[in-house]
Amino acid sequence: MLLAKVIEQVTETPFADWLAQAVFEPLNMTSTRVRPDPTFVLSEAARGYSKDGEEWREARDLGGAPGAGAVYTTLADMARWMVELEGFAHGGSRVGEMLTERFEGTTYGLGLIIEDWRGQRRWQHGGGDLGHLSAFYYYPDLNAGVMVFANHHELPPGLATELTELLIGDVLPTPPAVAVPTDPEAAFEDAYFDAFVGRYELESAPGFVLRFFREGETYMTQATGQQALSLTPENARSFSIDGVDARVVFDVPEEGVSPALTLFQNGEHRAQRLPEPEAGDDAEPFDDAHFDRFVGRYELEAMPGFVLRFFRDDKRYMAQATGQPAFELTPVDARTFSIDMVNARIVFDVDEDGRSPGLTLFQNGEHRAVRLEDDDEPPPPDPAEFVGRYFSAELETFYEVAVEDDELVLRHRRFGPVTLRHKQDDAYQAVFPLATVDFVRDEDGRVSGLKAGNLRTRDVWFERVGASDR
Repeated sequence: MLLAKVIEQVTETPFADWLAQAVFEPLNMTSTRVRPDPTFVLSEAARGYSKDGEEWREARDLGGAPGAGAVYTTLADMARWMVELEGFAHGGSRVGEMLTERFEGTTYGLGLIIEDWRGQRRWQHGGGDLGHLSAFYYYPDLNAGVMVFANHHELPPGLATELTELLIGDVLPTPPAVAVPTDPEAAFEDAYFDAFVGRYELESAPGFVLRFFREGETYMTQATGQQALSLTPENARSFSIDGVDARVVFDVPEEGVSPALTLFQNGEHRAQRLPEPEAGDDAEPFDDAHFDRFVGRYELEAMPGFVLRFFRDDKRYMAQATGQPAFELTPVDARTFSIDMVNARIVFDVDEDGRSPGLTLFQNGEHRAVRLEDDDEPPPPDPAEFVGRYFSAELETFYEVAVEDDELVLRHRRFGPVTLRHKQDDAYQAVFPLATVDFVRDEDGRVSGLKAGNLRTRDVWFERVGASDR
């Protein structure tokens, strides 16, 4: 957005007009427009939608974001843009270099993500707003690509890759495993991270596990009982952990995977890779429908009051223990799940009616838990407790929380209402542009603020500043 303002200052031309003259018209992208502000009406634009629970609602894009987004186009016009990437006939070789040469330490050029996939170079980028989503993948060595446009922002993140596999997968070679360099100063490549994915247990703290995984195009780690954090590559085997003063250095992989790592945080801590759980030879394979019979609350027999809750979070299988953050489960077979962030697994009982009356938690021994009936679950808090206005000094903006039609909703002057779905205690789920809303109470039990988060940020503080106007 700042660069768009610079262009306007230098050219003395509105950014939308300059982009049309310099890019869209020369490439014959006649159906492409920039929406400069929310008052600008695009009569041919597809309406956007978002899903609120089981209901669909019309969603208007935020607007007013030229330079960062706010471009509306068609598949035909984007095909013309793809033709330009073939040889940069209009922009020239210098523009091509700027777009496709990575900045040091990143996978970004000026506007494209530069990576390798299935042995092929791939230039790609995605985008989205409240009611729309797009993905653009181009393979320059094949002069082929895939685009996905949607008027809904929560499509599966791997859809474009899956379509590529269907369309041209048969002509793509299966690349050999990439060897991670032994030189600790060698530059990082995206393919190296596959050798580090997995779970590592600290030698000095048995049961404390670091899990490393991908989340879309982001490298992530999550420690036992803690939130997931993103990683920034430093070199081929070293990563800094974003948000904390810590880094990890992986050992040189053996047989395709790294056997151990060193965590540098208030000293040096060694961690060994844990084996991945395997299903029994005669185990029934897992099916998504199996999870429904396990959803509910289970209390440990040896620790009355300690409850494990199992639930779905979109397409993820989740669990949450009393007083702890939620964590993801990995299916092993029809009744067994591994807990990725710790060296533990859960095996559910299944009775003759197909219902699960209990489970066994395998973590430092065997621990039985019995299902609690729904009547035993404490009622959710009164939504009226959260009604009010909340201000973020960081974002310099207000959120308003209100009760409408017996539902808790959040509003902002640029969007809303966003329905808040109760998860547990004072924690709620939301839909884009939010994902989580966690209310905070003071020492007297009064709601004093909230922490908001989504896929790109977390725990943004909003202080409660007054009663709602509604």
